[in-house]
Amino acid sequence: MSSQSSSFGMIRTISCHDLFNMTALPKLKLLAGERKLSNIISRVNIMEVPDIQNWVQHNEFLITTGFSYQNNLDEFLTLIPYLVEKGVSAFAIKPKRFITEIPQSVIDCAEHYGLPLFELAEDTVFSNVVREVMEKVVSSETEHIMKLQDRLALVSNLMIQDHSISTLIEKIEKLIGNPLAVVDSRGQLITGKQNGQLFEFYYEQLLLKDTTLLMNLQKSCLDLIDMNGEQINIHVFNLWDSEKEPLRTIVLEANNICDELDSATVSHIQPYLNIRVRSEVTYLQVKNKYFDDFLQDWLNGHIKSLEELNVKGELYQLEDLASQHYQIAIVNFYSSLSARPDYSTLGALNKHEYESRFMFTIKEGKLIVIIPSEQDCEQATEQSLILLRKLLEKVLQTKQFSLCVGEIFPPIKLPDALEDVERLYVATNACCEKSDNVTWDKLGIYSVLTLLPAHKNIDKFLVQFIQPIIDYDQLHHSNLLHTLKSYFLMGCNIKSTAQHMFTHYNTVVYRLDKIKAILDISFDDSEIQLKLLLALKLYEMSQTI
Repeated sequence: MSSQSSSFGMIRTISCHDLFNMTALPKLKLLAGERKLSNIISRVNIMEVPDIQNWVQHNEFLITTGFSYQNNLDEFLTLIPYLVEKGVSAFAIKPKRFITEIPQSVIDCAEHYGLPLFELAEDTVFSNVVREVMEKVVSSETEHIMKLQDRLALVSNLMIQDHSISTLIEKIEKLIGNPLAVVDSRGQLITGKQNGQLFEFYYEQLLLKDTTLLMNLQKSCLDLIDMNGEQINIHVFNLWDSEKEPLRTIVLEANNICDELDSATVSHIQPYLNIRVRSEVTYLQVKNKYFDDFLQDWLNGHIKSLEELNVKGELYQLEDLASQHYQIAIVNFYSSLSARPDYSTLGALNKHEYESRFMFTIKEGKLIVIIPSEQDCEQATEQSLILLRKLLEKVLQTKQFSLCVGEIFPPIKLPDALEDVERLYVATNACCEKSDNVTWDKLGIYSVLTLLPAHKNIDKFLVQFIQPIIDYDQLHHSNLLHTLKSYFLMGCNIKSTAQHMFTHYNTVVYRLDKIKAILDISFDDSEIQLKLLLALKLYEMSQTI
């Protein structure tokens, strides 16, 4: 996208419109290209050589007498597309001396390609044109540089005042008149307080764009769709602190055109933003580490009184923690391939504030959530879990998980709440429960079995009823244990078991007879069936610990 057709990169200097007001260009006549009179002029060139196209520059005002083309005016028809491709702003020809008049075919060609074509008066002095145009260009660019310096000085002062990155962004937004956001090297979107949701809407669209293009260009302008379905420009600036970790600054053209002064401002303040972002990231990492230590102490029972809990909570802007009750949830991912959260993810989770203030930590590789809860208020708990799931889906970028939600406990009993939900987590995985929110009342017999303490009698029970089947399967590469599980799952119906396993009826009968023989039991005895079923469930639970 060239600067002739876009506001992006537009220099605050003179345009083709201003040529009509110059004393060095009396009786200037526009022949073609009126729709492009807003083209910017940053230099002037006089050309009287046949290969003009090899020497012209972007945003140039090209003037000529046509000396090189006087014997073949049709060569102008070839020249004009080259000039447009090179980004020439305007083309002026002074006829009479070498060219009697400018052919209509040349005028039509310039109009077709959108190149402003002027006819110069016969008494036009080229040196005067160069002097006057360049004086205005230099004057305008000097003014531009002074404004840029004022802006950079203001941002430097803001840096010295040690504003947060969010406040700094808000100040810069007022400076350039448009919303601005920063994307750090981890892909985290950083915005001012007013435009967070606005940028999240556009950032999702931005991620669908060509990321290679966005990464490789120092500046780029993209067309996105706003909330009303209208097209809007978004400008992306890259700063490479290292090859693999660019800092991106995004400007949304929501209020004003992002002109060259605004673009230059953003480009020059990116190093300042990078310093502030890195400083704040380091600070947050330290703060998050101390906050995590506090949560771990709370869960491990190292906080002995309600007063101590309140004092430590206030260090992290958590008021009156001792006045509430709490539930603990464990995030249970369905697949082992799901990305497990790390401590940077914890930081992203803990910085979100909702009506219910969730607290996140990682314990033994599991993502733990401490949920403020009201006793005997199921509706409030359900609303909190809805908010929690939305937050997790947004930050973790997956819906493939359930929440194991324990019972409500008073604040000083949080270690008991953790023990409760860990048993629930084990039972949930043993019975393969896939509800969005898993609580004890959904687990049937497993809610009782998890209360059994570890004891050698349980081991003996498994050795008697399960281990012989496992040994046989390993020795003969058979599938007896899976057949037994399916048999009980299908209500002890052999036909249903065969259909469930896609196995012949007689094969299931053979396997069940083999199990009876190995264990020396009869399935006709209901007491034996109950023992066998309990052994299976205890074994499944032991495999999830």
